[in-house]
Amino acid sequence: MEQIDPSRMIMVGDRANDMLAAARHAIPGVGALWGYGSEDELTAAGATVLCSSPDDLVNTVQDLIRV
Repeated sequence: MEQIDPSRMIMVGDRANDMLAAARHAIPGVGALWGYGSEDELTAAGATVLCSSPDDLVNTVQDLIRV
C-alpha cells in the first residue's frame, strides 16, 4: 500500500458527487467547469475552488497542495 500524504491530495471532478466524495475524505474538491456539472451544482456540493479550463488546472492544483 502506498503512503500518500493527504495534504497533497485533491479531487478533480465535474459533478456534485465528485465534490461530495472529496468532502467525505477531507480533501479539496476542484470543480471542473468544462465538464457536465454547472457552477451552481459544483458550488452547492462544496467545491473548494472552481476551475474554468484544463489550462488553469495546473496552477489551481499547485496552489492547493502548496508546491
